[in-house]
Amino acid sequence: MNIKVHYEEVANYVEKHYMIRPQLKRIDDKTLEVSCQLGRFIPPMVLQIHIEAMRKDVVCLSYECGTGMAMLIAGAVEHLDNKLPHGIEIKPEDKRINLFPDHVKEIRQIMEYAQLDGIQIHEDGLEILVSLR
Repeated sequence: MNIKVHYEEVANYVEKHYMIRPQLKRIDDKTLEVSCQLGRFIPPMVLQIHIEAMRKDVVCLSYECGTGMAMLIAGAVEHLDNKLPHGIEIKPEDKRINLFPDHVKEIRQIMEYAQLDGIQIHEDGLEILVSLR
């Protein structure tokens, strides 16, 4: 089973709820670039997310960004530490994110019936590959 998430859908959702429109762009098969313009005279904030490894029980991501963005991420993680869902580890010092789908309450019920087989980055969106158990 394939689940397709188009970049346009994500950008529309973020703009509607947070009043900022991100630009999402495929760099290669494993890398997605997310950028947003915060103001006319402020350079765009750019974050590249790379899929490092994936197993049925964990998705390992890394990210690359400028110093300013890294400081924002570190501050946000520190501020939201106890509010992040169980099963999501963000390590700003290593620029790594580990997602354990079976441990995230919002995903756990889905994972009872499906297993994650892959994530593919395409020109127009992400494709999440799952198979029924």
